[in-house]
Amino acid sequence: MIQKAETWQRTIFNTGLTTTPNYTGLSVENRFVIGYIGELVFAEWAHLHNLRCDHTIVTNGKSQRPEITIYMGGEAVMGDIKAASAWHYRKAMLPVSQELDAEFYVAVKLDIGGRRGAVMGGAFKMDVIEFDTGKFGDHGIDTRFCDFEDLPVAVDEIKELFDHG
Repeated sequence: MIQKAETWQRTIFNTGLTTTPNYTGLSVENRFVIGYIGELVFAEWAHLHNLRCDHTIVTNGKSQRPEITIYMGGEAVMGDIKAASAWHYRKAMLPVSQELDAEFYVAVKLDIGGRRGAVMGGAFKMDVIEFDTGKFGDHGIDTRFCDFEDLPVAVDEIKELFDHG
């Protein structure tokens, strides 16, 4: 999983995308690896629970949606995976400047060194809009956040919401 994500990140680096500012204003060396691993953790978790979703990897340097398509009640719903890059982190976080172009957001936390990841819960777009906001990181990035245990959709509820098969 890590090797796949690193390969995809190298492909992204070759597009020149990393020389342009992103919506967070941050330039974190492994930000693509973290995102890709978060997506892979979720896709594997969904597969293990027989939940219907499609995962598309985009490595051309352009944001294309959907990266994750989930199915609820027979309808395709655009999803986004937000990955916390450390196991001790306790919040789902999205920069305020990030366009909320998905209908459902899933929080995943990672421990890359320990080779583990976990789905923590989720939220519909209408709930994400209502998350508290604050400044985070060394650069004081305006960020929407919610403690994992307070996410509106618990892990077991995700299993019930998603179509099976």
